Amino acid sequence: MRVDPYSRFVQALKSRGLLVSERDGKGTARCPAHDDRHASLSFCRGDDGKLLVKCHAGCEFGDIMHALGLEQTDAFIENLNGNAHHNSTVNIKNKTKRKKVAEYIYRDEHGIEQARKVRFSDKSFSWIRNGKWGLNDWKPPLYNLHLLYQDKDSPVLMVEGEKDADTLTRLGFLAVSPPNGASINQVLIK
Repeated sequence: MRVDPYSRFVQALKSRGLLVSERDGKGTARCPAHDDRHASLSFCRGDDGKLLVKCHAGCEFGDIMHALGLEQTDAFIENLNGNAHHNSTVNIKNKTKRKKVAEYIYRDEHGIEQARKVRFSDKSFSWIRNGKWGLNDWKPPLYNLHLLYQDKDSPVLMVEGEKDADTLTRLGFLAVSPPNGASINQVLIK
């Protein structure tokens, strides 16, 4: 017996009272990871049967799955033996819970906390804003933005991630990072 990730996902959306519009293996709905007023969530069944999900407001895949009570591995086909198929085989029955390994606080220019980016042991990230998972259409600023306003004379180093920014800051440098690391937005640079 195979568990279809697409059907599991649609059922999870509907069980949360979300209106799902679907046709030919593709669908849209309001995103469960943020206070969505429009159907900003798109999903479809990939060629290999795995679930493909995109929140056009920017919510992370892990946040969406978490909001539905699903694991990220639920996006992959599961066989009778309990193995999910994607790039490598994962034993679903013996899967371990993700462990939080780091938390990065995003602050506005005044140093007031706006959100937290949580890194897990599986190297995935999720956002917490106003005590809830997800960003709710909010666009995070540069990590360490408040330091730019505290020290306007020092050179600024833009690095690929929060961990690098923290390391350089501890060494006495002024370092910032875009919220999505290497996936820097050109608008952010301007």
